[in-house]
Amino acid sequence: YVQWQEVPQNRWKIGALQEIIARAGLIGKNSTPYTPAGRHNFMHNKVLVIDDTVITGSYNFSRSAQFNAENILFIESAPLADAYSAYIDHLVKKYH
Repeated sequence: YVQWQEVPQNRWKIGALQEIIARAGLIGKNSTPYTPAGRHNFMHNKVLVIDDTVITGSYNFSRSAQFNAENILFIESAPLADAYSAYIDHLVKKYH
């Protein structure tokens, strides 16, 4: 939340994210910060599954992303969408 706290017009995002997490019943995971000799254990996924379409990439789903150098893929594939859905279900069960 640090970057959101530093920019006044972005502070509303903190409450919105906390509400989404609470409603979904998700829990967080403490992560070990990256060091060259350490074990990096932090997951950073950006993926949406809509019907048979997978949307993924570096693109942050925010207004500011429209002005950044981001990439986004729209992949129409029922088998891939099914695989991603199963993966997302696995993550929800793991952190719920």
